[in-house]
Amino acid sequence: MTKDKNCSVVFTGHVDHGKSSVIGRLMYETGTLADGKFDEVKKACENRGKEFEWSFLLDAFQAERDQSVTIDTTRVYLSLKNTNIEIIDAPGHVDFIKNMITGAVNASKAVLIIDASRGIEEQTLRHTFILKLIGIDNICVFINKIDLINYDKRKIAALSSKAFSYLRHVGFGDVKIIAGSAKGGENLFKYNFTSNLAYKKSLVDYMVSSTEHSSVREKFKFIVQDIYKFTQKRIIVGKVISGRAVIGGKVRIHPNERLSTIKSFPDWKNKSKRTINSGESVCIEIQDDIFVDRGDLITDRYKPLVSDRFFCNLFSISGQDLKEGQKFNLRYLTKDVAVQIVKIESVLNPIADKLIDGKNIPQNHYAKVLLQSNELLSLDAEKSQNTTKRFVLSDDFRVAALGFFEDDDFRRIEKERTTKSQNITHVFHEISAKEREKKSGHGGGVLWFTGLSASGKSTLGNRVEKILFDKGYNVTLLDGDNLRFGLNNDLGFSEKDRDENIRRAAEVSSLFARRGFLVISTFISPYDKQRANARKIIGKNFHEIYIKASLKNCEKRDPKGLYKKARRGEIQMFSGISAPYEEPGNPELLLNTNKVNIEKCTEKLVGYIKDHFRIVG
Repeated sequence: MTKDKNCSVVFTGHVDHGKSSVIGRLMYETGTLADGKFDEVKKACENRGKEFEWSFLLDAFQAERDQSVTIDTTRVYLSLKNTNIEIIDAPGHVDFIKNMITGAVNASKAVLIIDASRGIEEQTLRHTFILKLIGIDNICVFINKIDLINYDKRKIAALSSKAFSYLRHVGFGDVKIIAGSAKGGENLFKYNFTSNLAYKKSLVDYMVSSTEHSSVREKFKFIVQDIYKFTQKRIIVGKVISGRAVIGGKVRIHPNERLSTIKSFPDWKNKSKRTINSGESVCIEIQDDIFVDRGDLITDRYKPLVSDRFFCNLFSISGQDLKEGQKFNLRYLTKDVAVQIVKIESVLNPIADKLIDGKNIPQNHYAKVLLQSNELLSLDAEKSQNTTKRFVLSDDFRVAALGFFEDDDFRRIEKERTTKSQNITHVFHEISAKEREKKSGHGGGVLWFTGLSASGKSTLGNRVEKILFDKGYNVTLLDGDNLRFGLNNDLGFSEKDRDENIRRAAEVSSLFARRGFLVISTFISPYDKQRANARKIIGKNFHEIYIKASLKNCEKRDPKGLYKKARRGEIQMFSGISAPYEEPGNPELLLNTNKVNIEKCTEKLVGYIKDHFRIVG
């Protein structure tokens, strides 16, 4: 039995050239219409005194019928010749260019509709340019309404030659051209009109033709959507964008470049598959306790391009000019990062097909730019994987520009990306860890206190520090507030800044621990990913101590009055009130200050330290 293929095709072109009419006729010819739909539309046209319009079979809203213009993308699903086809009708009007891009961005093929009686018009040129920009290489020109030119083969050939030349100029390699008519049905479902064009097939034949790349299928690539914790398990959820993977297979998590092994592919019924394949949305469990984040790329042997500086192409759809120095949010696959336009190299008017002066990017113009992001991004630079070369820039939750990486951009990125200085090396100390341990009587390590504000972290930390100090131990208390007064006084309380605050705290804690100190680090660190990153930085000497207390009790204590301020809205993103606190799933030690008084908690903590560090006395 032949396995069905999947294909997504966007229909686009100048307004009124007949996109919706072609799709409506296809729906009719393929029996896709709902029962009674044809008769309903026919009657509606008769009641209005209008000639029957095939586009009315597709247009979803009464307003669109009245205006005779498609204002939003509409999706239609056909099943033909062992192929599941998603047809996307993208609006052609200049005012709805954003909607056109929204429709086109996820397509693998494109059909460009040209009215035979009107030829190539402004939006035809603009849409063609956009299709190339977003990486759609597989394109078919459908010369529609050939009945209006009396099926004149000379006129068809002339228009075909003009369209072919322009598409090749823009950069399309394989261009297929079909002449037909939505009204008469020629060359839509069946090839029944013979012209002097090279591609002698119907539009349906084009849509069901294969576009698969075997080289892409060979390499396993998995985009992380989210991470879920179930007791001791961490389940990575996402989508396989190419290739296949098996249980026991070796994988690498990018951009951190950490290696692990696939343990299972669990589903929600606690069953596990043996393999996963391209196009599947699945769960992955890996063997190692490695920090994985949304937007990470998991591969087998494929190595993406990891960088924080990107050459790319932008198509501006913002109502205001884009400028150098301007900051945006970049969405690439499932990853969101903050970026800034560092340099605008060139700006092109796609309609006039010429470069313009100036360093701003006007609306509906194309530009080559250099972006700088605030963190590393894993880019899929494989030539044939066009869907992973697209991204979106947004500003205040509004889409400002569509972006696309070209192969040449990736080669330039390799040279431009920010790299660590080659002159920095680790300094090795003459005093070894064993020598320090022998002299002090104990090893170094980090006791990472986590818990809500007012749970008792600082109180316990100060008590334990004093007890250990009195016994002669190398011990220090690293408090979150004190760190923000000095080392971290440049950080705010955004999620990004909070993550950076914890990263710096972990690095400082690690430095002390490697020098033989017992470090008590008291930080709310409300997110699993923050504590996981701290554990990764510190390593085996990391001990997570969860100081547990109910929100109710913390609010009662509230020694700094922070909860009251948070309730009044004076403090934003406050853990437990306006921001979540993710409880540790498996801490090394849990101290419940709701049930046990501070003296007993102190005693228990000191006992834990004696058990895990060779403390004398």
